[in-house]
Order: sequence, then C-alpha cells, then structure tokens
Amino acid sequence: MLVIATLLTGPLESPPVRAVGSVLPWVDLLLVADSGLSAEHLDTIGNLAGDKFRHVPFAWPHDFAAARNFALDRAAALGGRWAVTIDTDEELHFPSYESKAELLAALNSEPKVQTWLVPFRGGQYAKERFIRLPSKLRWEGSVHESLVGAGAGERAVLAGVFFTEQPKSPEQMAAKLNRDRQALEDRVHADHQDGRHRRSRTTPANLSGSLSTNDRRYRLFSRVSLRCMARV
Repeated sequence: MLVIATLLTGPLESPPVRAVGSVLPWVDLLLVADSGLSAEHLDTIGNLAGDKFRHVPFAWPHDFAAARNFALDRAAALGGRWAVTIDTDEELHFPSYESKAELLAALNSEPKVQTWLVPFRGGQYAKERFIRLPSKLRWEGSVHESLVGAGAGERAVLAGVFFTEQPKSPEQMAAKLNRDRQALEDRVHADHQDGRHRRSRTTPANLSGSLSTNDRRYRLFSRVSLRCMARV
C-alpha cells in the first residue's frame, strides 16, 4: 500500500531539503509537481530522494486548488493509497512512530476517514495532510484553498504527528503576496468573463451587482497586499 508525498515546487531560492527530508523515511514515493524549479535544485532533491523521486512538470495555473488536485490525481495514478501533502516551507514530525508500518497502521485504523489532519506544533490549528486515494475530496479556492467533500466522520486529527513552518524572509513574503495577488486577479477576471457569458440570461442590474462584488474582492485584497508588502 503506497504512501506518496506530494510537493508543489516553483522558482525557489534554495531546494526544499528540510521539507523533503522530513517525509522521506515515512513514504514510498516523493512526487514533485514542478512549475519552474531549477535543474540544480531538482538534482539536489533527486539525489536526496533516490529511487523514491518522481518529477512531474506542469504549467503553473495561478490556482493553488487546481495545482493540489493535479498532484493528488497524479499520486493516485501512481498507485498511491495515501497522499501526504507537504509545502516547501514545512516539516513533518513523527515523534510517536518508530516505523512506516506503524504510521500506515494508524492511517488505516479508521476506514471511514478520508483525510487526516495534522496540527501545527502547539496545536493552534491543523491542516489536511494525509488524504486517502483515490480521493472523492477536492481542493477548492485559488488562494487559501480548502479541502471539501468530507462527510460526517470522514475527517480526523492524526495523533502523534505535527508540522512546523520555516519563517519567511521579507523577499519570500513579498513574492508570496505577489503570487497570491496574481491568482486572485485571474479569479476575478474569470468571474468577469463568466458574468459576460451569462449576460443574455441576466438583467443588467444583476450583472452589475456580480461584477461589483468581484471588484470589491480584488480591491480589498490589493489594499491588504500593499500594506503587507510595505511592512516587509
């Protein structure tokens, strides 16, 4: 029963060796869904992961949910039964487990569970980090995406695992804000085009209201982004 780690990568200042190293002992494969990592950094990850390394290039869709769903689908196509989602600035920690077999037993201990959440160190919040494959769940949201589709009893917190995040430099934070803003701009544009497509089936007043809502979304995000960028 394959456990596959999925990692989304793009142009990075340095290879995410800490993220990769934190999951390698616990997975069978490392799937890197890549949209622009340098050849040097890919070589570093490949050398670290060895036979577990799988590289899948793809064009960045400016949509985090679409990218995560792409990685989930590819992991399922590789025969995975569990996908472990990890970001390049994260590390997973398994203090309560001594082997991959123990971890797998915990993942399979509740047949109804479709996704196991992993808490941040300290327990302030948790993220969906283990997803059963093939998955009926899908990520939604171009920015600050969420995993949807789980019914009652299909989400649970996995005991004995936690994650940490590496602090971002001012340059990394500015790049993240620019990337998020681009994703929202694309979403607003798509909503605008969809509104125009429905024009013949809506009244001018309703269409105007829809576009005003999109404008407010973007303007609000732009103001917040610019303020955050001014602080970094």
